[in-house]
Amino acid sequence: MRAAAGAEQLSVLYLVDGGDDQDVRDQFEVQMFGTDEIGIELRCFHCGRIDLAKEPTLKTKYGKQAPLFVVFDKDGKADELSLSGYKASATSLQKLLEKAASGVVKPSLAGFAK
Repeated sequence: MRAAAGAEQLSVLYLVDGGDDQDVRDQFEVQMFGTDEIGIELRCFHCGRIDLAKEPTLKTKYGKQAPLFVVFDKDGKADELSLSGYKASATSLQKLLEKAASGVVKPSLAGFAK
């Protein structure tokens, strides 16, 4: 992710706790990533997934916020979207992605996805 930010590339980190209930995580991910628009929009980003169950230091810091999306714009500025309790909101993620891609992806990210 540092390399992506240094190269002025859009990035997304998805922090999830692999110790949480597998069925709940699976259902959440289907709701979040199951739409064509999200999938298309994410193609404009370098994406990474971190399992907090395998990273104790990060789990201590971000465990209560998980699942957590950290979206970086081309300048490396980050915005976070915490969906603790696995309350899916694809619309909220799309808004964050569109904000980060503003001025970088032309036409707009929403237009690109449609």
